[in-house]
Amino acid sequence: MNSLFYRNVRLLILTILAIIVWGLSSFFSLPRMEDPEMTSRFAVITTHFPGASPERVETLVTDKLEESLFEVEEIKTIESTSRLGFFIH
Repeated sequence: MNSLFYRNVRLLILTILAIIVWGLSSFFSLPRMEDPEMTSRFAVITTHFPGASPERVETLVTDKLEESLFEVEEIKTIESTSRLGFFIH
């Protein structure tokens, strides 16, 4: 079979072009679900608690919010920081 392509260059070029056209048509006809859009989802929660110490902010705000958020199955990671008068989640 290799000698067939060596002897007939036109057949070789036609075969290569057919493979390229077939590959391109397959590529452009792929369903869009095969190439999904990746979206990054995140949220930031900020609460103001003027005059409260970081320990008090954590006890009164951070812990309660984290308990509520842990109940949501889709949430995989939770990071929190409690500071003087502020809570950033």
